[in-house]
Amino acid sequence: MEKILRFNKDKFTEIILRETSTFGVRFIEYKRSAIERKFTKINTEYGLITVKLGYYKDKLIKFVPKYEECKKIAEKTGLPIN
Repeated sequence: MEKILRFNKDKFTEIILRETSTFGVRFIEYKRSAIERKFTKINTEYGLITVKLGYYKDKLIKFVPKYEECKKIAEKTGLPIN
């Protein structure tokens, strides 16, 4: 993955330096921490919905239904997506 990112960074740097008036390009690298994710399906009055479960230190802290599935239900029922 780093090789791919390095290639893209080098290629984009070259494009920016060749095609713009700039004499330099600054880079900032970001690190990301993420919680563990699992998916499951739950049965609701509108049918099965996939939910994403988020765990931090082995404790469930988030429970979020898949947006696209909620959108389809909202379109069928006239209910808001939320």
